[in-house]
Amino acid sequence: MSKKSKAEMVPITAADMERFHRNAPASIKRREGTYTFDEFGAGLRSVFLGGVPIVGLLWFDWSAAQLMLFLLAGTWAAILCDFTKFWWLEKEIRAWAAPSYDDWHVWTIVSALRAGRETAPPSHLGAKYEPRAGVLIDFAVGGISTILICVSLIRSPTGVEWTELIDHSVMLWLAGLIVFQTLFTVWEIVEHRKGNPVSRQVKVALGIRGLGLFRLIFVLAAVTDGFEEIGTGVTKAMLAINGMIVLWCLGTMFGPFFIRKETEWLREYLRNRGAQE
Repeated sequence: MSKKSKAEMVPITAADMERFHRNAPASIKRREGTYTFDEFGAGLRSVFLGGVPIVGLLWFDWSAAQLMLFLLAGTWAAILCDFTKFWWLEKEIRAWAAPSYDDWHVWTIVSALRAGRETAPPSHLGAKYEPRAGVLIDFAVGGISTILICVSLIRSPTGVEWTELIDHSVMLWLAGLIVFQTLFTVWEIVEHRKGNPVSRQVKVALGIRGLGLFRLIFVLAAVTDGFEEIGTGVTKAMLAINGMIVLWCLGTMFGPFFIRKETEWLREYLRNRGAQE
């Protein structure tokens, strides 16, 4: 392990272990039932945002401006949907977040114990849910980043032809994405407000998309550097970014199948610990 990696780790304390043993049984239970189905569904819904632009580029020959429009509009639609859910379902969202952070802690400890370590990343051990900070990041950081992205492309010497945005295929797919996200959000809010919560818990990604837009500025700067036509660089950047989105979504969809060993390890650990007490 490098010095940098060691510096990023902190000792697992007795309090961490006490929290781990207290929450571990419930964490295992949350990986049972509809967990695999819910994760698959969540990934499948998100893969739409990353997969459609790739199809648009390869099948409809979308331009750099069209790819950027789809990414920015789709991201902001998701931000607004998450904010709407948080506005109406803050109590339910916080109820989801509390055990999810306990689970994060549990599986971080499991990873350390399986590796024979007595240290773990401090962010994993002490993470706290701050949804209001996430809202600020989405709208402030994400908003400023979006403006900077658009201004940089418009003021580029080679420029991007924004007149290309009015395209039937782009508008159709973008409308489909926004309608899908909106309908799913409305359905989720209505079900919970009626007092009949759906089996899956309310999840939001407040702050993540705002940070993603901020990082997009640097990705575009790096990828477009050296291209005579900025459109070529943006197209390559969009293809890489959407490819990463698809891979992340596929990881969400099939992730439960790859974590069975650590789940079984924790079950065995708790059985052995119970037998010794």
